[in-house]
Amino acid sequence: MHPIRLHPLHFLKYVKYFLLLCLLPVLQAVLDFAFFSAWRTLMQEFAILLACGGILAAMHRASSLSLTDGVLMIRSGVLLRRCNRASTAQVSAVELQRNLLCRLFGASVLTIYFRAG
Repeated sequence: MHPIRLHPLHFLKYVKYFLLLCLLPVLQAVLDFAFFSAWRTLMQEFAILLACGGILAAMHRASSLSLTDGVLMIRSGVLLRRCNRASTAQVSAVELQRNLLCRLFGASVLTIYFRAG
């Protein structure tokens, strides 16, 4: 099996942290009733959000999953590359879930259970 990339929805768990990072200064400026400052902060945060989107795109390109010769290999990481390997003899069960959000975007949640726990 040739290496496949993880679905982009896998990286949505990081978006909530980026949004929190970007929206807190804007909210603080709005609560101080400094609307010009809020607008300027919003434009700066938009640039930061675009940079975070670039980081997510890099994470997506660096991740892959492959199954070759009975070894499941999961690679991830941008700066610190990590490669997890497991033989198929160690796998006891594979669970595939498709909730509504995943069905809308053509994704699935794959859970692998190992014999060692």
